[in-house]
Amino acid sequence: MRFGRALRKTAADARHEEGARRRDHLPPGAAGPRKTPLESGIIASSGGWYVPDEASSGRVRAGRTGLHVAVALFGLAGLFAETLSLTSLEIVSGRTLFAALALAPLVLGRRPPKPAFLARMLVLGALLAAHWATFFLAIRLSTVAIGLLSFALFPVFVVFLEPLLPGERFRWIEASFTPVALIGVFLVLPSIRLEDPWTRGGLVGLLSGFLFALLILANRRLAGDVAPLELAFWQNALAFVIVLPFTARGLVGASGSELAQLLLLGVVFTALSHGLFIRGIHAVGASHASLVATLEPVYGILGAGLILAQWPSVKTVLGGVLVLGGVLAASILGSRQKEKAPR
Repeated sequence: MRFGRALRKTAADARHEEGARRRDHLPPGAAGPRKTPLESGIIASSGGWYVPDEASSGRVRAGRTGLHVAVALFGLAGLFAETLSLTSLEIVSGRTLFAALALAPLVLGRRPPKPAFLARMLVLGALLAAHWATFFLAIRLSTVAIGLLSFALFPVFVVFLEPLLPGERFRWIEASFTPVALIGVFLVLPSIRLEDPWTRGGLVGLLSGFLFALLILANRRLAGDVAPLELAFWQNALAFVIVLPFTARGLVGASGSELAQLLLLGVVFTALSHGLFIRGIHAVGASHASLVATLEPVYGILGAGLILAQWPSVKTVLGGVLVLGGVLAASILGSRQKEKAPR
């Protein structure tokens, strides 16, 4: 197992060790009894072993707080489907435009990208646009709760799609919770009749989750070593280019209030939220971040209730508990399985 950066020994550390040797009656320079990292006050992180201090603890707390703020923003973004009179594609067009403009300073002064890179980003941008368009359409057809909870099944799609990629194995432990999540989705949907617009909204939400699962897997294969926020810029910029021919007239005719909402959606609920989420991953680790991300529907549903007075039914809440419970249990057990796997 590889460890991170070696710990630097300060003068204070040296004096402390020398004092310990004298107490243990050891000659100068001799090594004392080997202590475990836990006994030494050293803890493990994804970057290696380190000695916690107030600064690092503060970064972890700030990262954890930023994670929850980011996930809350992700969930609350769905409310714009209810407050804007624009079509789903027009909302995506405005969102990607303002998000790309907010992220543009990250790529200023860099070398122009190669055609092969732009081709890969074009695929990812198309997936991003399709995912967001179906996400907003799902909420538009049904409710914020149904749209978010049906979309929340995307980790199940990832589990079943991932083995199709070279070098990936099927993860039975995570897949075992699929029936629980599917029962939850069945309860979230008001009926099984396609004539019911809320049912159609739930099915479109499942499609949005499927597209998001494809986006996750495509990012792993196509993104390469590009920084996450730079990647977000190119995906948003090219998603905007893709949908612009279908939305230009709607954007030009948008009111000042609608443009202000699109600006807020793109800058705060997209660019800022992605920055906070990535910073949180660096502070607390990907496993913890993935668990926090399961709260996205919770924040969105609470926001819809408090802002729009759109509270879900008891049946929808019960279904949501099963969906999120199944996804959360699969994530926890999947993370533990990966930690136990040989490296």
